[in-house]
Amino acid sequence: MDMRPAWWKDADSSVQRVCWWSWGLAAVALAVGLYGDQQCWWDGRSVGANLLSGLAGFLVGVPVAVLFLSHLASRQAQTMGRAAALKQAPVVVGQFRDTLLKGFPSDAPGAARDRLKDLRTACKALSFAAKRQPGVIRAPGSSYLAKEIEAVNRALEQAFVAKARNSQQKEWFAELSAYWWQLETVLGPHLYDVGLKPEQPVRIEAALTKLTADRETPFLQMTGGLSVSPATLQMLASAVINSVGALLYLLDQLDDLEGIGRASAP
Repeated sequence: MDMRPAWWKDADSSVQRVCWWSWGLAAVALAVGLYGDQQCWWDGRSVGANLLSGLAGFLVGVPVAVLFLSHLASRQAQTMGRAAALKQAPVVVGQFRDTLLKGFPSDAPGAARDRLKDLRTACKALSFAAKRQPGVIRAPGSSYLAKEIEAVNRALEQAFVAKARNSQQKEWFAELSAYWWQLETVLGPHLYDVGLKPEQPVRIEAALTKLTADRETPFLQMTGGLSVSPATLQMLASAVINSVGALLYLLDQLDDLEGIGRASAP
């Protein structure tokens, strides 16, 4: 167990070396002063005695004062930084929540979850139907998957607003990532003692990354026909399933994040 006081452990190594040298010289000055007293060196030399004692006090006191003052200043800066972070946290949590929910027709997380689960079910059905079956001969293209493709597109329309079903998905993901970066990177170190779980930042970051890992715009309307292979549709369905899983995880974290925002509110 490290028994060193915090003000010493927090000090820079160069400051610690200066302290050791100063205290060593102070010990020498003290030894010289004591020996001089015994030898009567200071009789009639009050100025020299005062200078030597003043030097010893300086060599002992100044390093200690520097260590304590710098430690107190650091603690004060941490306290002020934490207070500012906790004051800002509810605002950023609200921005993250509003940004996440703006891609869905309803601003209720429960309704968004239900629609996403319906979309995931439709994509799984499409992926299964598009999978090559042993002994089954099919015509080229994916015309026979029209029913499953229509179900996926219908689920997409019900799950997302129009902006989230086209190229503006990129803007949605980017804005969402920016608010999370602000919340986790800028405020995160101050939020663990008010409810932020250690694994949450890693998993939320992974979910945000997954939204653009497979495709930058996974929630696009699907098309089939002779020019589109089942393998392509299977790949697109898989990308949507992965992205839906990421959004479901983010929605599941909203209650915890809002609780953190309330706990950190002044």
